[in-house]
Order: sequence, then C-alpha cells, then structure tokens
Amino acid sequence: MKQSEHRNKMNRSPSNSQLADQKNKIQKNVFHPKNEGEPSQDPDQTFSVSSSVDDTAQKGMEAVCKAQILPALPADKKPGQTDSQDSICEIVHDLLPLYTEGLASPASVLLIEKHLESCPDCTIQLRTLQEAEPKIQSSLADHTLTCALKKTHKAMRRNHILLTVLLVFCLALGSILAWSSYQNVRMNADDVYIASQNESGKNQLTLELKTTSPKEGFLSSSVQEVENGIYTVDLYGGAGLFDQSKTMELSFTQPVHEIRVGEELIYQDGQLITAMCRFFAPYLNGEAKDIQQMQLSRPSFTIDNKPLQLHMEADTKSSPAIWTWKIENGNLNDIPEPQLQAYKDTALIALALTQNLKEIRIQGMDGQSVVFSREELGKYLTNFSSDSKLETEAELQILLNALHPVAG
Repeated sequence: MKQSEHRNKMNRSPSNSQLADQKNKIQKNVFHPKNEGEPSQDPDQTFSVSSSVDDTAQKGMEAVCKAQILPALPADKKPGQTDSQDSICEIVHDLLPLYTEGLASPASVLLIEKHLESCPDCTIQLRTLQEAEPKIQSSLADHTLTCALKKTHKAMRRNHILLTVLLVFCLALGSILAWSSYQNVRMNADDVYIASQNESGKNQLTLELKTTSPKEGFLSSSVQEVENGIYTVDLYGGAGLFDQSKTMELSFTQPVHEIRVGEELIYQDGQLITAMCRFFAPYLNGEAKDIQQMQLSRPSFTIDNKPLQLHMEADTKSSPAIWTWKIENGNLNDIPEPQLQAYKDTALIALALTQNLKEIRIQGMDGQSVVFSREELGKYLTNFSSDSKLETEAELQILLNALHPVAG
C-alpha cells in the first residue's frame, strides 16, 4: 500500500517541461495583463520588462510558482527527506524489535544495518530499544523467579503439612500396635511370685499370684495338667492395661506335685519355689572337681573397702574332697565378723549342692583357718547326714528357707 501511494505521488509530481509552461503562464498573467475591450496586440509584439524590476520581484515570482506547483511537506517530514527514504524508515522501524531480539532474517539484518549507516533517526530508535530490552528481560526474570519461589514455598509448606500428618499417624498407629501387642505378653516365672497358698479340703489347692513389678498386672491365664499332679500354667499380662488385675488366683485339683509357669518351676511338693532356688537348681548334685561348682563357694571379703585376693586349692583326690580358699593379702583376724557369718550360708549351700564334698576352709597368710563342714547341714535338714544329698528343688528350698528366710 505504501509503495502504491509512493508511485501515485511520483506520478502527480510535475515534470520539468510542465514547470516551464506553468512559469510562462504566470509571467504573462503578471507582466502582460489582458484588458477587456482593448484590441488584441500583435503576437509578435513583446512586452519588455523594465530594468528597474529587482531581484526581489524575481524571488517573489519563484515563490508563487513553487506555492502553486509543489505540494506542501508533511508536518513530521524533514526537508531533504524523500518519500522513498520515509518508506524505508517505516519498514526499518517495524523490523527493529525483531532485529534487537535476534529474530530477523539475514536479508532483513543486511537491509537494516545498511540503512542505519545513513539514518540517525533509526539509529536513535535502535538504541532506545536496546536500552529498554535488558530492563524488560530483567523484569521478566524477576517475575519468573518470584513466581517460582512462591510455587516452591507453597509446595514445601504442603509437603511439610503432609509429612507432619503422616508422622502423627505413624506414631498413633505404632502406639496402638505396641499397646495391643503388649497387653498380650506372655509372662514367665520371674515376673510373678506366690503370695499365698490355701488347701480347701483334700482335693483343692488355691494359689494367689502377684506380679514382681507393681506397674504390671494379669490379664488372663490357662491351666493344663500335663501328667498326674503336674501342671503347666500360661499367664498373660503387662503394663498400662485397662482391665489388668494385680492378683491372679489359680485352683488345682489334688494331689499337686509340680506347677510350672512356662518351663520354670514355681511350686513343688508343698514348697513355693523362689528365684534363688531356681538359680541354684542346675547345680544340684554337682561334682567336687567341677570348677563351676567351686565358684559357687568363692568368698568376697573386703578390708577397708579393698577386696582380698584369694585362690582355690582343691584336694579332690581324697574322698570326700576338701576345698581351701587361701587369702593372699590378709589374715582371718582382718575380716569383719559379719562377713564371715554371711559367708557361712554360701558355704553350706555349696556343700549341699556338691556330692562328696566334706569341708570348705578359709585360710589366712598366718596359717589360721576357719572350717565349714557338711555335718552342719544336719541342723537345717531333717535326716540329713554327711553322706546325704539333695534330690529335689523342694529340699533345696527347705534349706534356703532355713538358712535365711529372705534369701529363700
């Protein structure tokens, strides 16, 4: 469209011959006026112009010619600027944004750069675009970064809430499962003790059980007779139960020989078997030459809170055997009397548990010694001689109860 308008303007522009004819007509009208009623003059007659007409009149004539013949310039068009150049500038202005962003074609780039060499206006327009581009890009980058940070913050907050909810759910589920599993814990003999026993007539034995920990309680129980007079009890309970009981009563039909909780003995032939008895039971009828048996009788004397050093000399060749604990850094007179009395129970238990063991001696560096004999067991066990031995846990429990009720 612009090119068509440009061609129309070029077609309307007068040629040099037209300008000359127009100038002659104006000169005739100005300098050779034609009056009505006057006879026409000879065409060959010329009207001479006085030499007094100055250059000013000539310039005025030329101005009139230009005013009538040449069209007025547009308000935004500069002198000396042709319509062709104006059209090129408009095209370049349209292409400058693409040129600035590097999106123009190679042909357009060549045209733009060639035009910029001779056009200050387009050069100024290019600089304006180049200065505004970094600001626009920076603003867009800041906006993009802000949006990204907001999205990230929202995502992190959402994930934090989800993780918190998941953690609370896992903790609650774990607590429920732990509580549910703990309320059905199977108890063993060390978790309970027999508080009392009651024989109702000749055919009924009732035991009252309590837990060793005040925080725990009973939930359920089951009793099964394995053999005639031998029972196995399964106890279930735990801590923090809503329906737990502090005591549990169990009834058995007489005669009752043994009662076990799981695999451990708690009752035998009328004796309530304690934890100490269960500890010593594996050593019943041990051999005198067994080192583990010897360690059962090891003393733990101290003088001024310093332990005495002792070593064992065992005479196991003779029968019955004799164990002698020799003090390496002290004498018997240095040992406090309460420690010797307490050791007497330990020595008698070792003598009762070990076959063919006659004596246990404690000897100081000065040669003085104290002797604990097997014959002393007769004071605590009925019909017990130097040749006797303990056969059952019930007999061992009788000895423990006799030596020391607390220990038993």
